Amino acid sequence: MKYTELKEEIFNKAKDKFDDYEIFINNINTSVVSTYNEQLNKYTISESGGISFRGIKGNMEGYAYSENVSKESIDYLIDMAYQSMIAVGEKEEIFIYKPNQEEKINIISQKSSISSDKKIEKILSMYDLAKLESEEVHQLDGQGVEIFEDKYIANSHNLEKYEENSYSYAYAYVILKRNGEMKSGMEFAFKDNFMDCDFEYIAKSAVKKAEREFGAKAVDSGKYDIVILNEEISSLLGSLSPAFSAKNVQKKMSPLEGMLGEVIASDKLTIRDLRSLPETNVIESFDDEGIETKDLEIIKNGKLLSYVHNMETASKDGIDTTANASRSYKSVSSPSIRNMVIDGGTLDFEGLLRKMNNGLLITSLQGLHSGLDPVSGVFSLPCNGFLVENGEIKRAVNQIILSSNLKEFIKSIDEVGTDRRITLDGSYVASMLVKNISISGI
Repeated sequence: MKYTELKEEIFNKAKDKFDDYEIFINNINTSVVSTYNEQLNKYTISESGGISFRGIKGNMEGYAYSENVSKESIDYLIDMAYQSMIAVGEKEEIFIYKPNQEEKINIISQKSSISSDKKIEKILSMYDLAKLESEEVHQLDGQGVEIFEDKYIANSHNLEKYEENSYSYAYAYVILKRNGEMKSGMEFAFKDNFMDCDFEYIAKSAVKKAEREFGAKAVDSGKYDIVILNEEISSLLGSLSPAFSAKNVQKKMSPLEGMLGEVIASDKLTIRDLRSLPETNVIESFDDEGIETKDLEIIKNGKLLSYVHNMETASKDGIDTTANASRSYKSVSSPSIRNMVIDGGTLDFEGLLRKMNNGLLITSLQGLHSGLDPVSGVFSLPCNGFLVENGEIKRAVNQIILSSNLKEFIKSIDEVGTDRRITLDGSYVASMLVKNISISGI
């Protein structure tokens, strides 16, 4: 494996000071093409990541990390881990994965071989495509991103695993200008391969979204049935996903504490955490403690079946880990959802609007960092969208606020659409019809 030689040298030195030891390496290589109208704004290639070392002796453990993934960092990692171990002292319990037999895995992805000139050409082309769609295009910010990520973990209990993932996304942010008024629209695509992105669709769809925003105004405050676009469902539920972490549940920092096994949502809602992201080759075959991952049902037909666990939280609850340990090379393990996937329903997007009949289509949520409390699950978010009458979009709506809480929101889901797509935060979700939600006009 790629890092085996480095691991062997670290472990050979570590055994003089520790009984058990572990290394964790994570590197991310990112290339970004950014354009402004018909000009290249920047083209960058960057690398981030590093290595962490953990040493265990008796009931003590120490950590150290470095951005230098090379032999030059070995002495530093071991010495710093030993010093931190002595400083912290004994712990009540220490967790390190001890497989019943040797576990090795080596997953190699197909790295991109697309030239930088080709990437730049494709992103720049979106401006011309947008201008063909509308003469009102004032500005187009385009971006194409390619990411290659690798992860490696090995410990003194015959564990050694390595995997690679590569994926790409592209988006266009368009501003239209009409009689001094400006409106914006954004469209994106998430693919395994950069060249699989439909750049014409991205550009033209962004223009169409901006065009629909003209003439927007608020609506009266009250209770509304709403359809929330799949992208915004992803952002909202992603921001609320810490509620499913067993660590937060055990710390009494989740609105779902004590609700395991209960019906907490509409029977239309099924949420899964999958080891692979649908419609892609992206896979997480092992979690950040080295344990083989598996598909997990979190909510099935409205019933809360599981929180997500790492080894520590599972031990506290007396169950097996769900293999949801997540960390960077700088941090310790904490459980989190990998790939949130919502089961699709039976109605397409237009069908959701027809069933709603009268209400609001929500196409943009803002303030997720400031207007949402993941501990209580309460949120109050500025949003934009469209007024829907008799199942048809009538006019744009802005300057409104959507208010609810996690438990109320998921119980109010009336239908889930068939329009599932991968969003930029790595979820796979559909639009939803949600009943009787509070909307305030600004």
